[in-house]
Amino acid sequence: MNLVALKETFLQETQELHGIAEESLLALEKNPQDRESLNSLFRVFHTIKGSAGMFGYEFLARFTHELEDFLSSLRDGEKNLAKETIALLFEAVDYIGELLRKEEMENPTVEMREKGESILKRLEKAFQVSKEENEWSIVIRPSRQILSHGLDPYSFVRYLKKLGQITKLKIDDTNLPSWEEFSPEEFYLNFQLNFVSAASQEEILSVFEFMVSEAELEVKKANNIRLRETGEELLPEINEGPMASKLTGSFLKEKKYLRLEAHKIDELVNLTGELVISAASVRKRSLACDSHALQEEVAHLARLIEMLRDNVMDIRMVPIGETFRRYERVVRDLSHELGKKIRLHLEGSQTELDKSLIENLVDPLMHLVRNAADHGIETPEERKQKGKEDVGTISLIAYHETGSVVIEVRDDGRGIDQEKVLQRAIELKLADPHRSYLPQEIYQFLFEPGFSTREEVSSVSGRGVGMDVVRSNIEALRGSVEIESEKGEGTVVRIRLPLTLAIIDGFLVQVAQSYYVIPLDMVQECFEFRKEFNGGGGFLNLRGEVLPYLHLRSYFNNGGETLRESVVVVHYGRKKLGLVVDKLLGEIQAVIKPLGRIFEGLAGLGGATILGEGEIAFILDIPKIIEMASVRRDLHQLGARL
Repeated sequence: MNLVALKETFLQETQELHGIAEESLLALEKNPQDRESLNSLFRVFHTIKGSAGMFGYEFLARFTHELEDFLSSLRDGEKNLAKETIALLFEAVDYIGELLRKEEMENPTVEMREKGESILKRLEKAFQVSKEENEWSIVIRPSRQILSHGLDPYSFVRYLKKLGQITKLKIDDTNLPSWEEFSPEEFYLNFQLNFVSAASQEEILSVFEFMVSEAELEVKKANNIRLRETGEELLPEINEGPMASKLTGSFLKEKKYLRLEAHKIDELVNLTGELVISAASVRKRSLACDSHALQEEVAHLARLIEMLRDNVMDIRMVPIGETFRRYERVVRDLSHELGKKIRLHLEGSQTELDKSLIENLVDPLMHLVRNAADHGIETPEERKQKGKEDVGTISLIAYHETGSVVIEVRDDGRGIDQEKVLQRAIELKLADPHRSYLPQEIYQFLFEPGFSTREEVSSVSGRGVGMDVVRSNIEALRGSVEIESEKGEGTVVRIRLPLTLAIIDGFLVQVAQSYYVIPLDMVQECFEFRKEFNGGGGFLNLRGEVLPYLHLRSYFNNGGETLRESVVVVHYGRKKLGLVVDKLLGEIQAVIKPLGRIFEGLAGLGGATILGEGEIAFILDIPKIIEMASVRRDLHQLGARL
């Protein structure tokens, strides 16, 4: 039995429960009569208490046990939680988060213990809990296989002593076999005990929740009202409600989910990528053979590999909702700290993207939410003067668009003062005072390191740290950031990201001796480049539509000339661009490899891949190419107007 691995699992699941506790408290803060959220919070404390006691984290077990008692007294009556009590429970949940750090949980410092006791005393005063003791008779009959399943029956008896006093304990050894039949891997003893405690029936039964399928239990109250529970009925409160499966997942051994270490999935994705590369090589060699049967088998193999690839990639896809919900607490704390009324609106929580992308989104989104609360949302007084509702709204929105994931951070605040931003950029020598700038160019100054329009530094913002981190982190994920704002109405920061960073369907093109891969979901159409299409000034006349175009040959300085060229129309968001190339080579599956340092400074490349015969093809960063082409076009038009 690997105890270290079990403790790691306990830590992961307890951290998930910690998040559920915050969600429940946020719901109770909005609606103190929400009994489901109250029950959810109770179940969280109940589950953490039981598992912490099993692993010997005694202080955490006692702390959550006290919290469970407080909420139990509330659930039994009609009284609702007061705002002051909810604030105390937030403090208690934060304290549990501190204890979840290994060094604090296993052996809390004196300061940490005193802090916990202080929280409990204040909660005791708020709840005014009074308890009545009862006497119980308990019989435990463990299964013979309980030891081989990693459970120590007597540990439950030891933990029971934390809830009250064991006045009598008897060991029943009538089932002991003869010495010849005895097995050290089997358990033969039963326990009979008398127990005095103020704990409820539910609390006593919860001590044994880990052995619900490994023992027969009998609980009798002193008045001989018999309470016998076995199997999953042992915890009726946990087995009810929409949160049940999430709370009991592995603690009650439900086999709905398989927990895996992330690196194992990453290894599987990498191996699948190598398989894709090898399959491309085999396919190319099979085409050179005059064997129809071989080519059919290779085509069938390619289809199976594609199905495998899609399934493996799907394993890494997770909904963004869990990441979004963590900002509910952030917005709640910021509204208190800044003296503002702010609500958080979530939309598109079921939108899925690669887990590695989500992990790298946490910090950028944190900066954007904090900026929206501090710079964007006005005080209630300001909003009333402008004829707005006194409660400001920050929205986190996610949706799919043309093979990408779009995440928007919106606010209905004061918007961005373009003149103020430009003046600050001139002061920092980032802008030329003698030229005009387009709105999108002005907004780009916000992403410069050290840039801030804030005159005073606060605990939330004003140090010029944040937006540059947002841009660098998003661009490292092959994404892009754009800003839209209307003064007095609000701001939208829009992040576009690829669905995955591992394997993509691509369209292969050739320019001179170089190969390039365009993400297939960004390709709209292809056609031959003819002189009559050229409208001049870098634009094509495409069936009456003005389409900007770019020669990849000149963009990447490939040199040389060709007699025949083709145009690949690509789109990203609401923008389109024509890429002029020498040859169209068709669809491929591309395994994305990182670029070496020599190519890191070359804008427009998002990675590389290996083709069937070992050639290297560069994966085009279409968002960056379209962005640069748009800036060039805007500057050209601006110059024409001037």
